[in-house]
Amino acid sequence: MTPAARTVLAIDQGMTGSTCLVVSANGRVVGRGYREITQHFPQPGWVEHDANEIFERTVEAARDATAEARAHAVGLTRGTTPAHLARAALEAMAFSTLDILGYMRSAARVPITRLRVDGGATADAWLMQFQADVADIEVERPDMTESTALGAAGLAGIAAGIWPSAEEFTASRAFKRFVPGEGAVAAREAHKGWRRAVRATLSWARDES
Repeated sequence: MTPAARTVLAIDQGMTGSTCLVVSANGRVVGRGYREITQHFPQPGWVEHDANEIFERTVEAARDATAEARAHAVGLTRGTTPAHLARAALEAMAFSTLDILGYMRSAARVPITRLRVDGGATADAWLMQFQADVADIEVERPDMTESTALGAAGLAGIAAGIWPSAEEFTASRAFKRFVPGEGAVAAREAHKGWRRAVRATLSWARDES
């Protein structure tokens, strides 16, 4: 768990509903969400549920639980604009990833020389370059960033004999590479400020006096 992620989201799936709790590092429940699910009785003594509904209600319960969470903005001035806040949100994603990489390196005790990314945020080339700069690592963005859906297609195709192997399926993939550049020093200095802000936020959250 990184210093920036000092809460846990717990999901309890019951027969009649989905419960989600957000628990802080000191054991307090800081958010709760609950959504009922429909029970179907096709015959006496038999109950069934719709898997899609369970998923949807669980997501809704998680949103309700996390909606009670609060953000802490540090360093605002009279000159702060929405653009500064948007950039701060993007930087926080890269800083959090850097912390996770640090824990991975420490736990695995092996060098990590490149980072492959996917998902909607990776469409932002500025973010990808900033990630490479702050982590001092090569970032690889695939031509198809929806890797989960693509992986499902690959597994289905291999099972159906369309591709003989995973290597054959992935052979045609192309990657855009981002390498650490001139902004690396400034990015790492910004990370120090972010860690300071995280410490201040955690101190404020724990002070219940």
